[in-house]
Amino acid sequence: MSERRWAKRRKPDLSRFLLDLVPACFRLAAELANECWRPDESTAFYIREPKPRMISAAPICDRVAHHAIVSLLEPHFEWRFVAHIRSPGLESLKMRTTTGYG
Repeated sequence: MSERRWAKRRKPDLSRFLLDLVPACFRLAAELANECWRPDESTAFYIREPKPRMISAAPICDRVAHHAIVSLLEPHFEWRFVAHIRSPGLESLKMRTTTGYG
């Protein structure tokens, strides 16, 4: 069992989702395949540690959908983000073209 699931095993929404896991996953897969999935309303709450801020937590089923979507899209975009991070940057490019440096 993953650490995250183990730590939150007593949460009612996770318990309900795990009891109905297989049908819920098939339902979610069908909605994603038919492009009719819509996220449910998130729960917002405030925490004060380590600093005050508002947290929005998506329902369990939506978090599963988010992970599924990211796992499909990430391989197509990750190399572009890595290439962008490793590129010399706009300022360096401007400097090379205007001064002939580099």
